[in-house]
Amino acid sequence: MEFDIDAGDLLKVNYSEKLVTLVKDGRAIGELGFKVDKDIEVIIDRAKKFYKEGVCLKQIANFYNSMSSQIVDCQKPMMLEKASQFDQMIQTPYMGSDRSMRDQGGKKYITWKEPIEIEQYTQKIQAAAKELISENRKLRKVHNDVTKEVNQLMNIDL
Repeated sequence: MEFDIDAGDLLKVNYSEKLVTLVKDGRAIGELGFKVDKDIEVIIDRAKKFYKEGVCLKQIANFYNSMSSQIVDCQKPMMLEKASQFDQMIQTPYMGSDRSMRDQGGKKYITWKEPIEIEQYTQKIQAAAKELISENRKLRKVHNDVTKEVNQLMNIDL
């Protein structure tokens, strides 16, 4: 995962093309009925886990990068605390023995060596994103309801 400070704090999720190729080729070989060595099966299963979490992180990155445009401007102060918590969670993952963060020229890179670590991180981030989305939807609904009421009031003849 890449956090690019110079590019307006955009979050980018990248994974190796080799990972995608391994997962697709492993699936194709299995579908063709060929027997795969157990050691290779373990590697393919591990790659599938990384790939699955990578796809989830891409969805989260898309939400993160477009979050400010999805919140009504007048409601941003009401969402500030949850949005800040979400932002903090994204930017400062817990550093365990299986994760590393490097800083290179204004970019922070986060990598994982174990699928369970990225899975735990993804679950935590997804839960926070769902909470933020839910809160935003509630506020948008109330905003729309109030807007309709005001429009109806403006149409009343005094």
